[in-house]
Amino acid sequence: MECLVGTGVVFGFSGLQVALIRDGVYEELCPGGGGDGDQGRREDRHCDGQKVRLAAIYSAGATSFQVSMMGWGYLMDLYGSALVRVSSLVLSIVGCVLMAIGESRTFDSFIPAAILLGSGGAGFFFSHFVLADHFRHGGNFGLIHAILNSAMDSATITFFGVELVQERGWASVRASFLSLAAVYALFALITPLW
Repeated sequence: MECLVGTGVVFGFSGLQVALIRDGVYEELCPGGGGDGDQGRREDRHCDGQKVRLAAIYSAGATSFQVSMMGWGYLMDLYGSALVRVSSLVLSIVGCVLMAIGESRTFDSFIPAAILLGSGGAGFFFSHFVLADHFRHGGNFGLIHAILNSAMDSATITFFGVELVQERGWASVRASFLSLAAVYALFALITPLW
């Protein structure tokens, strides 16, 4: 469950992108956008400038996920999985808060948020590898690794959940990210149990 909601979430950015467009993120980059007061159907009015900025958010998050794995591996060797787990969750929590409070016109924190969510997710994923070691001699080492990898790949659904919740009017993108930050904080608090 932890891997499903806290690791590869940045790879599901296409779902979140829809919600961000609906919220008017970067619509000021579109001709006539952001100043006409017409909310209309924002998801039908996106333009190239907006698409490029949103693509940059995804690229930053996806790249930071891959690049940070080297650092997480080094920290895992030096300090163990508990430190990697808590450190990566702190990055993810800050990333969620930055995503929640981000506003493209006044406080554009989306790219730093994506970088923190990507690198935090990578470290959190990496910290779970030690679970497979418990099954090394029982013959299920490969199965446990496969389950962890599948859960990380399936984490892309998390941002689609944020979009669905926003579309249905159940919660805003901001509230969803603050809720995710709270879940990540809970994961950090239960670290001694693992």
